[in-house]
Amino acid sequence: MAVRTAAATYSPVHLFSHKDADVVTEFVKITVRGGELRVSPKHYVYKGDGIAVTADSIRVGDIMIRNGENAVVEKVEAIVDTGLFNPHTLDSSIVVDGFSASCYTAAMEAKTAHSLLAPLRMLFRISYKPLFALEKGSELLAKALPSGKDLML
Repeated sequence: MAVRTAAATYSPVHLFSHKDADVVTEFVKITVRGGELRVSPKHYVYKGDGIAVTADSIRVGDIMIRNGENAVVEKVEAIVDTGLFNPHTLDSSIVVDGFSASCYTAAMEAKTAHSLLAPLRMLFRISYKPLFALEKGSELLAKALPSGKDLML
């Protein structure tokens, strides 16, 4: 499986740290002209200056990157919705509903998380097989880290 990571760039997904269609949790819904993003509050998204910030820090009037262009945030709201997915790409970026985002959250400093996942990226590059067999293991890892609910504080 490959996902978009930039305007014309795609990357394979080598791992999911969250993959639960049934979980009910809080999200931030960010609306710009022509689109919206539903994301966990502590997930990193990119502002127009290319700086990664947590979704819960986005405010009306901020500039975000959507479809490779700057988009002005018109509305930000807290919502409750179902489904929590966090695919990891080889370059740790992802485009979700046109918005540029990171594969990382504030659960762990992004550079640390990227370093810890380096062996898994290397294994994927060697085998060319997604590490979905490790998803049960990633669920155990996710349980050891703060939950989405804990991160909303």
